[in-house]
Amino acid sequence: MKKELILIDASWVIHRMWHVHQDLQVTLHNGTVLKSGHLYGVARLLKSLNTKHPEADIVFCLDGVAVHGTSLNPEYKANRGHGTVATAFDDLGVIAECAAVFDRTQIAFHRALEADEVIAYMAQMWQSEYERIIVYSADGDMLQLLAAGDNIFIAKEFDTDGRLKLVDLKTYYEDPKYTDKFLGCRIDALPLYRAMVGDSSDNLPGFPRIRKKVAKEIAEKYNTVDAIAAGCKDGDPLFPKGFEGFLSTLCTNYEIMKLPTVTDLALRGHLPNLYSKDGDEEARCLFSLYRIRSVSPVETHVVTEEAEDGYLRVRDTTNENWRHPNSVLKG
Repeated sequence: MKKELILIDASWVIHRMWHVHQDLQVTLHNGTVLKSGHLYGVARLLKSLNTKHPEADIVFCLDGVAVHGTSLNPEYKANRGHGTVATAFDDLGVIAECAAVFDRTQIAFHRALEADEVIAYMAQMWQSEYERIIVYSADGDMLQLLAAGDNIFIAKEFDTDGRLKLVDLKTYYEDPKYTDKFLGCRIDALPLYRAMVGDSSDNLPGFPRIRKKVAKEIAEKYNTVDAIAAGCKDGDPLFPKGFEGFLSTLCTNYEIMKLPTVTDLALRGHLPNLYSKDGDEEARCLFSLYRIRSVSPVETHVVTEEAEDGYLRVRDTTNENWRHPNSVLKG
């Protein structure tokens, strides 16, 4: 059995590094000033993980288009992608190439899957192959993976020795960082609890003014959306006034927040791929399709062509315009 697998939520890391190193920049020969802190931060993180976790395999998990979430709620994450930090993701191709340079590091990606869906798939598929799987992310949805087994951990910070600080089920139930936010909600009921209180960062509304303690009691008592609907319609006094009108939103929120199983993804026909520095150029150029929202990933036909300047360009044959003029440098 292999020792350790680290699954990195790439978008969270890039966003975090943009802010941590926001003062770093480079000036080009033509005077153009470009932010570079996110590039530096990602490279430094990967170097540190390779040094402090020498026996670990590392997978850098990228976001594709949120097909499942937006099919259920067109406003899902509609509040994202604005402001200065959004420009950090224009460098996704460069960041992916940087990550792939490190030993034991691979890229995981599917253009119709979000990073948390990719991570959930990888954790479930490889759980029996590793002594320990660590998910490096601050996404609350990732906590659901703690219920999958005692060899899966969450991490979002480092210990004093430079290694990832691991969160297990015991930590989740006892550490104030989690008990204050989730009230010790039973881990299998967590997506229902979160569906009721909502998530403003994902533009998912909760039930107005619901108390967290009440949401926790409902989630743990009923455990499924159908059971909650039945209990509400039967007049359980635990439910706030007007909750029945929220049931449709609750169902949508839950389906988005609940991590998919391998079977769920297989039924959708979306299974992520792994790419490494030894992979073919065309596969790695797929990174340049990052966040192309205007074309359905199901209908996209991708080709790569070598341009005169020596770069490989990614083109979508459903639209003859170049999709990403600064793709992957050949060789």
